[in-house]
Amino acid sequence: MNSDYGYVYGRVSGMMKHLIDPARMEAIQSSPTPQAFLSHIHDTVYSKWFEDARPQFLWIDGESAVYTHLKDTLDLLASASPEKAAEQFRTLFQMPWDIQDVKSLLHSVHDNLGSGETGILVEGFGVHGFDFWVDLNEKHGKSMDSLVEALPPMFKKMLEPKLQEYSESKNIRLLEDALDKGMVDLWISALEGGFREYAGMRIDRYNLTCIARHLFMQSEFNSTLLRGGLFFTKDLIRVFKKTGFEEIRHLLSQTPYHDAFASMPSGVDTDLIAFEENLERTGHAYIAGKALNQPISEYSLLHYACLKEVEARRLAVAVSLLEPGIEVVS
Repeated sequence: MNSDYGYVYGRVSGMMKHLIDPARMEAIQSSPTPQAFLSHIHDTVYSKWFEDARPQFLWIDGESAVYTHLKDTLDLLASASPEKAAEQFRTLFQMPWDIQDVKSLLHSVHDNLGSGETGILVEGFGVHGFDFWVDLNEKHGKSMDSLVEALPPMFKKMLEPKLQEYSESKNIRLLEDALDKGMVDLWISALEGGFREYAGMRIDRYNLTCIARHLFMQSEFNSTLLRGGLFFTKDLIRVFKKTGFEEIRHLLSQTPYHDAFASMPSGVDTDLIAFEENLERTGHAYIAGKALNQPISEYSLLHYACLKEVEARRLAVAVSLLEPGIEVVS
């Protein structure tokens, strides 16, 4: 056991007690009105974030409140962690938010949007906040070259090799793919221990979801599978490309994904969302098992962060359903 994680374990153990219990979450998700939602969210750790929420615009204010709380929680977990672990934690959990905001700025320049429209697109829930991205765009968003030059060095390095090709083709996907690849490459090269394992399971989930959608659509497979998976390794990617799905089903039935693969899509009657959720639960269960056996370690930190992300996502979906004109089905 790593004594450096003793303080983190204490903080996480206390924070676990404040996760929303299943019964209350079910009530929140079934809220028919903004007033009902606010009543159910009262006396939870989210209460103060909803103090200024306008009931008539809760579907807008509520999502911001949920993810602002998540950002603050992730910031707290990172600051409470040993220095090296904090850096890896931010790379794994907060960098994807920053990547999304960089993509928003790229689209702002690509589509010739003004700063007002950019402000709506940027979320600011990563390491860098909302004001950082809006200010950067206002000062440097006149051209793609100027914007990329002003980005934090990590993102600038990812994008520069593709700028010339983008300038010739105006294909924004070139830049988006460069960011996604750069993030995964960083996960593979910079993360260690439990952080690397969980990143590998996220990569697994992406690859297996690509395959599932291919099977669901019964179309030619043309997705790019990512290297660096924990169980869906480059060797299995090679097998899949050579032999197709059935051999992969057999090989992965010997991994933690065996239950998920009992419901692997076989046609258009398959519930893709349920399959993807099953994959995510498999990854979380794997980390939870490690946290149980090694409580004073990065696994406890990862376990709580996973649960918090899922909680925030469920609340965000619930509050989005309160948009006028959307009927909530209990």
